[in-house]
Amino acid sequence: MPDTNENQARYSQQGTQADGVGFRLARVVVVVCLATGAVLDAAIGAHSGKGTGEFSL
Repeated sequence: MPDTNENQARYSQQGTQADGVGFRLARVVVVVCLATGAVLDAAIGAHSGKGTGEFSL
């Protein structure tokens, strides 16, 4: 994803990286139909923090 100010504010960065260096982390959850391989639903959210787990998305 682009390294914009909005993405920096919304998505976390790996703790071992210096600020302003490296990639942002996002959590992506996808529901896939096993018969056809079609994506039925998808969600994207922050990688860490309260309410960012797979069940929350």
